[in-house]
Amino acid sequence: MFQKCYTVLETRSPEKNLKKSSPMAKRDIWSAINISEGRDLEALKNLASQLTQQGVPLADWSADGDHHRSVFSLVGDGAELLRGLRILFSWAQKHLDLKAHVGQHPRLGAIDVVPFAPVGETNMSEAKEVVQMCAEAISQEFEIPIFLYRESSASSTAVLTLPDLRRGGPERLEERMKRGELVPQFGPPSPHPQLGVSIFGARPPLVAFNCQLNTKDMDIGRSIAGAIRESGGGLKGLQALAFPLAGRDDTVQISMNLIEPSTTPPHLAYLRVV
Repeated sequence: MFQKCYTVLETRSPEKNLKKSSPMAKRDIWSAINISEGRDLEALKNLASQLTQQGVPLADWSADGDHHRSVFSLVGDGAELLRGLRILFSWAQKHLDLKAHVGQHPRLGAIDVVPFAPVGETNMSEAKEVVQMCAEAISQEFEIPIFLYRESSASSTAVLTLPDLRRGGPERLEERMKRGELVPQFGPPSPHPQLGVSIFGARPPLVAFNCQLNTKDMDIGRSIAGAIRESGGGLKGLQALAFPLAGRDDTVQISMNLIEPSTTPPHLAYLRVV
């Protein structure tokens, strides 16, 4: 059944991408920004070039065609992150339309999730301040609702976790906002017609850990994901979903976020999958 696993360690690279001579290196924050585009590689390459040409500290970026999603990792202080976010949202206005987006990964916005993880000696309180500053500025400039999501150390004003917000997708979210069940912490009370909503939050670094199964049966994948995630009675701090990977031999992927890797490290998640 099990085919292979691969891991993205958020703790693996940001500090080696910082300039060691920078006096601000210890006050930096890492933001792994999730964008609802993973197939137009030329447009994404141009975005990466635009960021670097304008002095935004881009540590890394990657794209996934099946998920139709990319992640751009920025490492910098609050001003640098805000400058990068302005470029990203401006790019999204020109290139993306959430209503036309089709992909395996759940999403609520063109610029979907924007986490802020403190690096080095930067503390969580400082990261939360940057979240508030960036969310307020972006919501005003682009007229987009921004929710703050709650993980183990997110803002006290955030009342829902990321899975809570995503449940039911963009259509369900719009209905919940219309009823007043969900009110964004920043921006207008209804989704942007093109960009949807964005979700910001401060959290510690997490581990993204994915396993590919040697099967095309999504029922098996859903059963495994449901059994291993914390909300289903599985491992603490583990979020899991099953996705079909048409571009990879029609296999099923168990996509996991280990939000408490010190409690549930990758090898325990692997053992639970197999």
